[in-house]
Amino acid sequence: MAWYKVTLPDLAKQASLQNEFMKLHLKSGGAKDAAIISDPLVRDDFYFSPGAARIGWELIARYSGTECPAPVETSRLKLVVGVDGWKQAIFR
Repeated sequence: MAWYKVTLPDLAKQASLQNEFMKLHLKSGGAKDAAIISDPLVRDDFYFSPGAARIGWELIARYSGTECPAPVETSRLKLVVGVDGWKQAIFR
C-alpha cells in the first residue's frame, strides 16, 4: 500500500482528523506501522504511513488525501498519532 498526504490548514479539522484516526488506531490494535506523521516545517500536511492508510482509508478519502511519496526520514519528523517504535517499523 502507498503513502498518503492530507493537507488541512484548518486547526479544527486537524484536531478532528487526529481524533478520528486515534479511535481507528486503538480499535485496530495499535500497530506500530500505522502512524500519522508530520514535518513541523510544513504544518498543514499529515502523512499516513501505508499501515495507517490500511485502517484510515475512509478518512483519507473524506479529507481529500492524495497518494504521495514517503516523506524523507529526518530527525524533525513528528508522530501525530501512533505508538512508540513507529519510526523503526515504518522506515526499515
